[in-house]
Amino acid sequence: MAKVQADGYKAVKGVPFTNASTIIRRTYDFSLDGGALADEYTLTNFSDGCAVRLLGVSVETTFTSGGSATIDCGKASGTGTEFLSASAISGFTAGAWIAGVANYVGVGDGEDVEMDINVAALTAGKATFVFEYVAK
Repeated sequence: MAKVQADGYKAVKGVPFTNASTIIRRTYDFSLDGGALADEYTLTNFSDGCAVRLLGVSVETTFTSGGSATIDCGKASGTGTEFLSASAISGFTAGAWIAGVANYVGVGDGEDVEMDINVAALTAGKATFVFEYVAK
């Protein structure tokens, strides 16, 4: 398993206004990032910590796999806190919107948010993950 920084990775540094929410978009693109089984693709990092939730995933290019791949998206700390958990890629078709979670999750100072590929490697796909965050 490799820790891979997605080509669309950007760290979040500071929050412009206390109690304001901010929307950010981070992209995973197979053609730039690869899609190896069990790799962890870092999408973003919150240097100051915050409350964050995944609003959803906008699929630009259909995800494909040689098997029955699934996608997780969550905190990298290994706590099992996921925004998406074992989401079958069969729903990741071009033009699809995959709904996120309603609840905010606390993300610690410097903690990464990542996408994981499970069960089988990806062979294609591009999607934008849309997050909302609020300063702590």
